[in-house]
Amino acid sequence: MPDLSGKTLGQYKIIKPIGQGGMATIYLAQQPSVRREVAIKVLSSPLQENVSFIKRFSQEVDVIAHLQHPQIIPVHDFGEQGDQIYIVMAYMRGGTLAERIDQAPKGLPDQETLRLFDLISEGLDYAHAKDVVHRDLKPNNILMDENNHPYIADFGLAKLTEGKIELTNTMMTGTAAYMAPEIAQSGKSTKRADIYALGIILFEMLTGRLPFQGETPYKMLSAHIHQPVPNIRAFRPDLPQAVQAVLDQALAKNPVNRFAKATEMAAALKLAMNTSSGITASKAIRENRQFNPRSIFVQSPRLWMIALAVAALSGTLILTTQFTKNNETVTQSDDPTEHLAQAITTSNGATQWTYGCLGDANIAIVDLGCREIKVAVENRILPYNYIFLETNQPGGMDYDMWWEICFRLHCQPVFIEEKWETLLDEVSKGNYDATSEGITITEKRKETLDFSISYLNIEQRLVVRKGETRFSNISEFLANNELLVGALKDSTNYEIAQQYIPEDRIRTYKEYSTVFYALATGDIDAAIADQVEGQSTISGIEFQQANNLKFIGTSLSSDQFGVAFTKDSDLVEPVNMALQDMRAQGLLDELIVRYFGPGFNVTYNDIDLGAHEQPPHLDTRRMFQMMPNTAEVILKIISRHICMIC
Repeated sequence: MPDLSGKTLGQYKIIKPIGQGGMATIYLAQQPSVRREVAIKVLSSPLQENVSFIKRFSQEVDVIAHLQHPQIIPVHDFGEQGDQIYIVMAYMRGGTLAERIDQAPKGLPDQETLRLFDLISEGLDYAHAKDVVHRDLKPNNILMDENNHPYIADFGLAKLTEGKIELTNTMMTGTAAYMAPEIAQSGKSTKRADIYALGIILFEMLTGRLPFQGETPYKMLSAHIHQPVPNIRAFRPDLPQAVQAVLDQALAKNPVNRFAKATEMAAALKLAMNTSSGITASKAIRENRQFNPRSIFVQSPRLWMIALAVAALSGTLILTTQFTKNNETVTQSDDPTEHLAQAITTSNGATQWTYGCLGDANIAIVDLGCREIKVAVENRILPYNYIFLETNQPGGMDYDMWWEICFRLHCQPVFIEEKWETLLDEVSKGNYDATSEGITITEKRKETLDFSISYLNIEQRLVVRKGETRFSNISEFLANNELLVGALKDSTNYEIAQQYIPEDRIRTYKEYSTVFYALATGDIDAAIADQVEGQSTISGIEFQQANNLKFIGTSLSSDQFGVAFTKDSDLVEPVNMALQDMRAQGLLDELIVRYFGPGFNVTYNDIDLGAHEQPPHLDTRRMFQMMPNTAEVILKIISRHICMIC
């Protein structure tokens, strides 16, 4: 292929070649219209001569271009000019993961491996959820930006050349080095073949070498098929033995025995790398915690009123503002919110909250000139937004996230209370500019709203009480017509329930917390809830509840959370740029750990239920099984005096 330096492809001015592969040459180019540098991949001449290939190329790249994820290289454009077919991508200045590994012959630092592997796994799972298989995952196809964040490149492009590329010695044996046994044997490439390639990459990141060696591509493929996974401790004796089990599963010869998802592998790796740390102690601490009866009363103000009335009638103050447990006072949790907004009172007496104008015009990614952005919130949904009782201050992931967004855009977020049932409708009508209260991006919602790029990936799964033996997955649940499932009303959890379960077996609740109280008390047998990628606990509910519940079965749906905007909002692109910058700096990851990790222990005990209070549904007959003696005495007194109160 001739050197295209100095020439023009479409609107792009070619500067110089920066890479060469078996199917393309990569050039650095300038896009004058937006004054940015881009990378252009120009396909090799033999591919350009195939008419059917060109047609498939357009179809496949169109799919790839719609993969919008922080860890996937954005595809800006693709086209054909003369006899040249090209793809335009974001230009990454940090080189490739392969170069990083080459510079670390004994392996990357372990913490760096964990961080990078986590991010790569998120990107791979996102593409798999969209039914896009990479087919050529290797360190050379993982690019790095200036902030040391990884981006997967060339998603699905190997599919375009199936049957066209030969494994010759002139080709980098890299493709063979990461090729799953089933591809070598049958040519079939699936999501689990990508998982296998990711396992090879992990071995390389930890040791600086490939697990399977071969002088030629064919010898390397033979090693994949016949040789066992090497003992990683032969190269890294300092690693915990548990790491070997992770690699054995990732590199299993049979695809069925591999991890189903990349993030499952990443989670297993984290656990394996920490087997010598304080995890056992942490687990013991969690298991020793007792149920907190105060939650029942904070969640149900009616019970507080009844109990106080009983105290007045009996002349005995039975209830106090604190309950004791094992002779220790149960205190409120600490609020992890870093940025606290200040309350302002409007002319009609409604309370709003703001940080004032954030950021600086001179350093803003996009200068919005202190523009006021009205953000709709319902301050009672953990961990997104809430009013912390001890300080009467708003907090949660939304508040911290919007602080970071506006700091980058020189704007002023104003948080306004709105109930969940009407929140999205009010945004679509233009009464608010945006909302980000754990909003799942769906095609239906896109009809009336615009969305940012995803800032959080979640799976929707069944949740049950620990010890549940009647069913272990959705199929077994459906087989028993007596079983009921619960979901939040007007939510994607409810929509997923409708897809799988007959309507007469679904119970809906207006409060997220109420769903789990109904599950804990036995009013329902399962719930559908969001599981944040990389986290195994059920977030946003009481600690003890979360400790007594578990996810089961496979994912019912893979979804992404995004900021929702009024249709055709001019805020979408600036907010996307802010979120991308936050991702690049690791701030989104920090927020996810802060609000969805095991360190987040704010419960509904600790927060106000907001301006649109909806008491949870509880079966008081089952409360006695859940509460210690003090609360049991209170309820017995209530039952004796209930007629006096009525």
